[in-house]
Amino acid sequence: MFIKPYEEAKMTLGLRALVRRLIPNHPSLDQMKRELLQAEAGEYGEKFIMKQLEKLTFTKNFQVLHNITF
Repeated sequence: MFIKPYEEAKMTLGLRALVRRLIPNHPSLDQMKRELLQAEAGEYGEKFIMKQLEKLTFTKNFQVLHNITF
């Protein structure tokens, strides 16, 4: 059902590292924190849906792709 095991998106990892490294009064810090919160919310949603899908049994064979942006 799952093509690959879940892993956190590289964008989320990068934003987290950037927010940690920016100085407290950097003009883009607030914007980067907002983007990080949005990315983390998306990660939470991905994990939640994957856990729900793992609990279900399906009659047809299918594959799940995660960390895909349309």
